Amino acid sequence: QYKPLQTNQHEFRLLTFDAGASMSNIHCELKPAPVDKAPVYSALSYTWGDPSVTRTIFVNGQRLEVTSNLYNALSNFRDLYPGIRLWADAVCINQDDIEEKGQQIQLMQKIFSRAIKTLVWLGIEEDESSKAFDLI
Repeated sequence: QYKPLQTNQHEFRLLTFDAGASMSNIHCELKPAPVDKAPVYSALSYTWGDPSVTRTIFVNGQRLEVTSNLYNALSNFRDLYPGIRLWADAVCINQDDIEEKGQQIQLMQKIFSRAIKTLVWLGIEEDESSKAFDLI
C-alpha cells in the first residue's frame, strides 16, 4: 500500500483523516509531499507502546495494524482537530522498507521543525494520572 517516495525531492507522507464520530473506525489518506513545500501539518510525538498489542486503522482503504497507543493518539487528535493533517512515523514511514526508513530518519529533524505544532501523546489516563497534571 506504500508507493515509493521521491527521494531526490525529500518527500514524506502525511495523514489526512476522514470525518468520523468518536469510537468509529479510523479512516485516513496517506499522501506524499515535499518536505520543503508541504502543506500545513502537525507532527505527532508519542511512545509506540507494546508492539504485540495492536488495533486496525484504514489507510487509503487498506487495513493497517498500529500499536494501541498510536491508535488512541490518532483517535483523540482526529476528534479534537477535525480535518487535521498529521505526520506520525509508524504510519507515514513504510516500516517494512529499511532503505526508506533510513532516508526518512534523516529527514525527521526537518519534518518536526517545519510542522506548525508538535502534538505529544503520553497515553490514556490511568490511575488518576490527571492529578499529576493538575499538580504541575
